[in-house]
Amino acid sequence: MNKWEFLFAEDSAVFLLEVYQVIGQKRPLHTLLASRIGKRPRLQTEQELQGAAIQLLNRHQNISDLIQEVGVSFGVKKMERGKQSPKVCKVSCDGERRLQVHELSRQAEELAVPVGVLSVRVVSQRVLELTAHVEGDRDSVLLNCTQRARLYPLLQSARQLLSVGAFSPELFFQEYWRVQPKLEVVYHVHSQNILSLDYMLESESRFSTWLRTQLQTLCDFTTTEQEDEEMRKHILSTVLSVLVRIGFEESQNSGGAGSDRKLSQLCCSVLDSMLAWLLDSLGDKQAPQPEKPAVEVWGHVYKTSCFGVSVSSDSLRRFFTHSLTVVLTHRPRFKVSDAITMQSEWSFAKSSPPLTALFCKVNMRCVLFSMEELLSQLQQILETHEVNWQHVLSYVSTLLVYHSETQASLKELLSRLLTSAFQSYELESMITAFLLARHAALEGPAVFPSYSDWFKISFGGANSHHSNSKKSTVFLLKFLSDLVPFDPPQYLKVHILHPPYIAGKHRVLLQEYVSLARTRLADLKVPVEQMGMYEDVSGTSAAAPPQCQAEQDVEKAVSLFETTGKISATVMEASIFRRPYFMSRFLPALLVPRMLPVKADARMTFIEALRKAEKIPASLYSAYLESCQREKQRQQDGVSDSVESDENPQRNLQLQLEKLRALFSSEWSDGDVSAQLARVSAALDDLFLQRPEEVIGQTVVKVNLDAPDHTERNFSAVDLVLQSFCQCLLAASRLNSPDRQGSWASQYVKVFLGNRQLLTALLHRVWDLLHNQGELLSTAHVLGLSALVAELHVCRAQCDVEVELWTSPSSHCVCTVPEVPICALPLSTHTDMSFSLRFCVAAVCYGLCKGPPHPDGRCDFIPNSLCKKLWRHPALSSLRKLPDYHFSFPEWLAVEVRVERGKDVLSDIERQEYERWACQQQYLPPHVDEGGCGGDLKTMCAHIINAVIDLYTGEHTPQILHRRSQHRDTCLPDILSMLQELVCERELSVQCQGMGKEEGHFLLDLVTQRCCVKPDQTSISPELTLQQSLYAFNRVVLALPAAVLYTVKTEGRKRTLDYHRLLEHINHSQGYVSAQPPVSIVTALCWVSHWSRLTGAETLPEQLQLVADCYLWASRLVRGLMVPVPAGPPLLLAACVYSEWQRQDKQTEAMNTSLERLAEQHTPLLLYLLFFCVNDLLSSYLKHQGTRCVKRVQQCCTDILALLVDSADWLILFNQRSSEQNQYQSITMITTDELIRLMPLAFYSLIPRLDTETLSRAVRVPGFISTAVLSYTALLKLFLDGQTPSPRTDSSPHQVLSEAKQVLLKSISMSPQSCLTNNIRAQLEAACGELDPEVAAALSVHLNPSSLSPDFSPDLDFL
Repeated sequence: MNKWEFLFAEDSAVFLLEVYQVIGQKRPLHTLLASRIGKRPRLQTEQELQGAAIQLLNRHQNISDLIQEVGVSFGVKKMERGKQSPKVCKVSCDGERRLQVHELSRQAEELAVPVGVLSVRVVSQRVLELTAHVEGDRDSVLLNCTQRARLYPLLQSARQLLSVGAFSPELFFQEYWRVQPKLEVVYHVHSQNILSLDYMLESESRFSTWLRTQLQTLCDFTTTEQEDEEMRKHILSTVLSVLVRIGFEESQNSGGAGSDRKLSQLCCSVLDSMLAWLLDSLGDKQAPQPEKPAVEVWGHVYKTSCFGVSVSSDSLRRFFTHSLTVVLTHRPRFKVSDAITMQSEWSFAKSSPPLTALFCKVNMRCVLFSMEELLSQLQQILETHEVNWQHVLSYVSTLLVYHSETQASLKELLSRLLTSAFQSYELESMITAFLLARHAALEGPAVFPSYSDWFKISFGGANSHHSNSKKSTVFLLKFLSDLVPFDPPQYLKVHILHPPYIAGKHRVLLQEYVSLARTRLADLKVPVEQMGMYEDVSGTSAAAPPQCQAEQDVEKAVSLFETTGKISATVMEASIFRRPYFMSRFLPALLVPRMLPVKADARMTFIEALRKAEKIPASLYSAYLESCQREKQRQQDGVSDSVESDENPQRNLQLQLEKLRALFSSEWSDGDVSAQLARVSAALDDLFLQRPEEVIGQTVVKVNLDAPDHTERNFSAVDLVLQSFCQCLLAASRLNSPDRQGSWASQYVKVFLGNRQLLTALLHRVWDLLHNQGELLSTAHVLGLSALVAELHVCRAQCDVEVELWTSPSSHCVCTVPEVPICALPLSTHTDMSFSLRFCVAAVCYGLCKGPPHPDGRCDFIPNSLCKKLWRHPALSSLRKLPDYHFSFPEWLAVEVRVERGKDVLSDIERQEYERWACQQQYLPPHVDEGGCGGDLKTMCAHIINAVIDLYTGEHTPQILHRRSQHRDTCLPDILSMLQELVCERELSVQCQGMGKEEGHFLLDLVTQRCCVKPDQTSISPELTLQQSLYAFNRVVLALPAAVLYTVKTEGRKRTLDYHRLLEHINHSQGYVSAQPPVSIVTALCWVSHWSRLTGAETLPEQLQLVADCYLWASRLVRGLMVPVPAGPPLLLAACVYSEWQRQDKQTEAMNTSLERLAEQHTPLLLYLLFFCVNDLLSSYLKHQGTRCVKRVQQCCTDILALLVDSADWLILFNQRSSEQNQYQSITMITTDELIRLMPLAFYSLIPRLDTETLSRAVRVPGFISTAVLSYTALLKLFLDGQTPSPRTDSSPHQVLSEAKQVLLKSISMSPQSCLTNNIRAQLEAACGELDPEVAAALSVHLNPSSLSPDFSPDLDFL
């Protein structure tokens, strides 16, 4: 029943009264019709009702309002028709259309004008009214939100009129063109297929000029509204696509009608004008720069994705090539001489950021072109056009910086240019090659070789381009001579220091050029004798002062010598060919008097190498040594004169430490040492100023091993403290043994234990020395640091702080101060073990000498960790009896499993023998209290498994807090091999001893015991650690024989597998690991192939045969072969399909077709398959798999969901916490708690990917809105709790949440009001009230009939 049947349902007089009331109140037509719905209709024919309605509307009806009102109701009707039959919808649309046409015809007849003319006049008038300028926004090319919302239905009405021939778009354009049109209105007219931009460009000669102005205004338009920004992008993309399609079609460029060529040229001119306008705005430095410059806005359209399929790839190639030509030839105001002089100011770093941004956008064309093609086009432009050299060189810099492959291609281009230049003696190619080479070199050696290297390679050999004839040589030297007046000094230096290769008979020509270049350098006040030996690649023309240049050359020469170990060729050449500079500048800068270090540094070694090469005169070298001796004496004299008055804290510390060391040069008294240590402590306090909170109550010291937080001054002070301790120890030991030195060492250690800032820096420095630089330490360093470790152990009671060692934001351990140096000792390689052994022996020997002879007294001087590293040493036999000094089997495993096999001191065979001896003889027999296993193989296997799990989970003790090698090349394979032997030995011993059936299973009991505590779901870290433990255990199980996990039972003639304990473990761990197809099903697939081998039977049991049939059917299904579905449970069938699908590289069309056929009769199978795919999707999120993998799984889920969308069963996957019983109850049983918690993320990873039609079908499914709202609230809670994983896709968690909200609001607006009961709707509103009031309001407005007032107008729907 439609609205026309209600029109004359009651008495005509009553109805007319209502009509006049409506007209007086300006109520819309459908409001009047809606008010008549509740009245009982009378039976009349459709023709009679329609005629009566038209007769009524002839009175007091405004045709413009009628068109606008019917257009506004168009969107409402589309939603209402979802509940109506197609026939009723068609009648309604036809009725509206006839109503408009009839009214237009009637008024056109009265006015004596054609219907099309009247409709154009009415629509034009209404468009002008709707798009009238608002205050403060007169020059805007965009509409505001209100105008945009009202224009859309009006154009929909115009499109309806056009479909019945009652509207002329050409006439409408003529009418609208007479006034000031808006670009957005023209865009909507084009996008809604009312009238194309092609016609507008062709029909109106001034349209291109207007369009160019509108586009410029649109690019300069500043907005903060997201809707306006999106509309601007759509308009620019659409307009550009039209212009490119018309302007760069091959048929129009190569020939065709004259009008087509004219239109093509017109479009090209618009595009060229836009580029020229942008480039002019970039060049105008005085113009104010907007917050978002026009180059960034217009640059958006250079993305190839903006063109879609409307423009062919060939047209795009022509467009981008043409754009590059326009950019590089825009306003060529610089001459070649200007480019030679100014090109250093046009490097990438010095270029205007908006200009480089434009080049970056134009470089998007690299998707369509290779680098060779780009540079070939650049060469063509340079050869055929007059170019803007600033743009050309800046463009080359941009290519070099952003594309690494540019270097090789540019070298090839330069070679082609030089070849062409010397073949035809063409100056243009020569100039281009030099400009490009010089400019590329300005970007640094990481991007392109230096200019001197390029010049030597190109012209320094006998086979160079110019060396084949005298004419070529003259051509090159003439070219270089012409450049001299414009060349910056650094390039003239290159030509003089590295001249081109010239045959002997033409050397006079080279001498003429060198003379000319020297004269030019003299004019620039840059004598050749003062030129530096190394090229200045900065591009600046200003020359450094001679002395500064010499110092720079010295630093460069010493650096190269330290790197290569050889005197550089440049220094050797300068000593011969530039001897004045070498003798008067370079050597004086090198031989500056200084206090020589004890150990020769790089500078001293370099000087010695030059002396041996006879490059330093003997008299000059002797004078240098005497000057250095005088400098040393002067500094020492200065020390004695100003010891007490020095105000530099670090200098004062150094002087006080030197005084302390001087005390040990002869017999000393404890009082003198204590007094000097007090002065040292005061100096340290002045240098390491402590904050109040560091002095009181600080019980934890944090040491970040990867990022030290102390300054360079503190770093030097710590080195002074450590160096002084080593020197004092050596000096004291020359006079007395450690046990007769008194307590000075302990007092020294206590000095820095009281300063937390100093202690933190010192611990970090000691860690770095022992862990990273151990093999570089001298014997004196090793002795001193080992004694320091022993003294720290002695003073452990005075240090009441704990140390947190951090190696990463999530990896740290807590230990005491004395344990830090011991933890730093590496034990992974042969070199590490050798150093650690030296260090431990030195520390233990110091402790044995320092402490008393009885074991209890030695404990105070020898840390137990050191003893454990020397646990076989005879001198420690007495200490090994103490419990704290036992080196237990777990501790040995923790170290052994991290040894790097490739760098081990033992060979593979020796290591296996050693590990077998350690396990079976050293640790298996001793009692557990002694660190052994008490003869129990089960205990030993448990320790090995725990050690492997700790290796994978990263759980560590202070003794093994070393940087892990990602489990590569470790002794893990050897340990697992040992575990295999022990497990097999235990199984055989159980059988030989005739033991009965064991209670439980020791392997499975072990992992169950370790993972018995279920982590808090609100905490991610313990949960991830638990998952890592389970995965590590699975790796261990895979390395063991399968027979340890099950048994074969024989009962009569029937043999069965007993793996119930394994299944219990799987079910227990299902709550922690990501669920895949049930393990028992996958295992059954494996048993199909192993049954005959294990049992000798030729036929499979009934259940295994069913599994085999299902697996065979699944393998055919994924290949697109339709065979009858086996009579197996849907869960088994889905598991087989999923397992086979995972082996495919991609989902094929054949498989999609097969799934569509299954959807007709096998919905449960598809539902289980969707369940497995959703779990796979969530697992890929948790495991941070690649974008390609995630998108593949997403696509599979979306395809299956599209087949199930009409059924409400698929909602069960995302509502598993419901207590309702259903046939898919097994899904809840095999889904982990973690995946259930993340199901909202899966829901909103799939729903936004559905197209509009599929989403509308989903909305009509009962329970969809409830599931969508609950999933959204759950997703919000996950996001607020920080538990939303970040998938490796283009969307971040914030974007996923935003998309979820958008699709939810869209679904609510598409849902019928009857989809929710009042009770459920109220519950959903309450759930969303605090989390997202906007969603709660949408539920109340759209799905609550009582919320709609009688006067509610759909004209406000857009709000």
